[in-house]
Amino acid sequence: MISIIVATVNKLNYIKLFAKSLEKNTVVPYELIIWDNGSTDGTKEWCESIDCKYYRSETNIGISIPYDKMIRECKYDTFLYAENDLYMLPNWDKAIDETKERGSWRHICMIRHAPANARRPIGLEGFYGASIEEFQEEKLLSDFKNKKAQYRYYGSLGPMIMRKEDYIEMGGYNTKYMEDERDLNWKGFLNCNKYNKKMLTHPESFCYHFLQKTLRPKKMSSASDQRDKDFETKFNISMEESLKQLRLMEVAGPAYNEYGELIKYD
Repeated sequence: MISIIVATVNKLNYIKLFAKSLEKNTVVPYELIIWDNGSTDGTKEWCESIDCKYYRSETNIGISIPYDKMIRECKYDTFLYAENDLYMLPNWDKAIDETKERGSWRHICMIRHAPANARRPIGLEGFYGASIEEFQEEKLLSDFKNKKAQYRYYGSLGPMIMRKEDYIEMGGYNTKYMEDERDLNWKGFLNCNKYNKKMLTHPESFCYHFLQKTLRPKKMSSASDQRDKDFETKFNISMEESLKQLRLMEVAGPAYNEYGELIKYD
């Protein structure tokens, strides 16, 4: 059993697709918890019409407060930290079995579409659509089943599976800022070390990511410098050094090229 938490704003078609993928590709019992950051596109009405816990703010308040609230309201011991522009693939929930011990985090590997205007490649392109309108669901499912989909884990906080008691013990999100994933990532790193665990991926747990960024208001970036200074003071480590240590802990899942051949990464 697992609680699935996701925040959204004005992405009704994406959150519908996310919910559809859960219903279609999830085996274990789950509860769905949705936070709506002031949507005006019918998200409120749709959420109130389905079986989910629904929370709402009247404006886009970012990530930290919504996710912290949803995690603390989870019914189950384990939760999936999700984003509103994901399509969960078959077997994604196999990673749940590996999070029964304290300090066990499991990231869900992502097949991601690389934006054409990216300053540097985000990774291998998924080729299944950059938007709902372009999405090739059946091709994605077929390629994934036949191990032809190209994917890699990228090291962002979500999507991931972890235990609620670990989150509470870590102190949770730093809600001083609208978004402070670096703070939470580093707390997670320390939590894993405490229990002699690692942040790992599961070789069969995947999702597709459309790379929408609507949850991050522009004013988030204006506080980034002060946020980084607070981080370094709080943990007595530079941001650069913390990222190095996090990268050493991350373990990428297997990836296959269009010919079904295993791709090896450094």
